Amino acid sequence: MVLTFSVFLIVIFLLEFGIGIAGYVKHGQLEEILEKGFNSTLHNYDKSIDSQHAWRLIQSELSCCGVQGPRDWEQVFHNNTLPNSCCVQMPANTNE
Repeated sequence: MVLTFSVFLIVIFLLEFGIGIAGYVKHGQLEEILEKGFNSTLHNYDKSIDSQHAWRLIQSELSCCGVQGPRDWEQVFHNNTLPNSCCVQMPANTNE
């Protein structure tokens, strides 16, 4: 029993150690990786209920809109609208 517990404890420690090393090595690419993932779900917003729920939660909890800003939604909604969770209005001037 103690041996089994020790083996599990060592495996968990090694996994945590490996994840820590991977996080340290990849920390410079973290923003790019997250942005790519967010953009992927943004493009699937109208096709996936899970993406819709995730974006509603993210935008309402963090008081943000899109990945970089409200203009990101132009790729999804072509009629100059935004999801309700995106508590801002689209600028009328498209040159901004």
